[in-house]
Amino acid sequence: MDRFSYYKVAAITPPVSIGDPHQNVDAMIDILHRLDSDTQLAVFPELAITGYTCQDLFYESLLLSEAKKELLRMAKEIPVNLACVVGVPLLIEGTLYNCAAFLFEQKILGIYVKSFIPGYNEYYEPRWFSSSDTLKCDHIVLGEQIVPLSAHIVFHDQTTNATIGIEICEDLWVSIPMSSDHALAGANILVNCSASNDIISKDEYRLSLIKHQSAACYAGYVYAS
Repeated sequence: MDRFSYYKVAAITPPVSIGDPHQNVDAMIDILHRLDSDTQLAVFPELAITGYTCQDLFYESLLLSEAKKELLRMAKEIPVNLACVVGVPLLIEGTLYNCAAFLFEQKILGIYVKSFIPGYNEYYEPRWFSSSDTLKCDHIVLGEQIVPLSAHIVFHDQTTNATIGIEICEDLWVSIPMSSDHALAGANILVNCSASNDIISKDEYRLSLIKHQSAACYAGYVYAS
């Protein structure tokens, strides 16, 4: 990358109002406008627009429509020259997906869709969300935009040569993480929108997992939870 190989990022844990997309987006926009002006990429957690623990509220059409509306507002109100990745639930052709949107220059440039949906121990995401394997389309209409949609999508910054790949939480914890595919496609900045909880010894293991994946992929790794 240019700029002496430096690329300034922010991994952000915002305050969360469960089931209130408007308040969550207000909080995230406020944080973005207080970042250092030379920050190039900001990453928010998994399902940050609604909160991860909405549970059966994810069945409510009002919550999902508000999440989509607030995603569009967030794209319009983030600072100029700042890229942003944020987690959001999206209903696509009648199926609900756990997604992360890539925002830049008042546009939604693409949507990454979570592939590995955990349904073990304290996790029961399959109750609400489907894997990217079930996608039957490669785009979604958001506002007036036709937005690419995939589990295999990377974003190239022509000014710095940074190439950014996204994965969501569990996508890192499998035998072949999605970020490995992104690295093979040229990604040198990997981001993870997560909502990982804390149990005994998990923090140390999680950190070692992130370090290993960063080294194995020869890429910077940005983890927001």
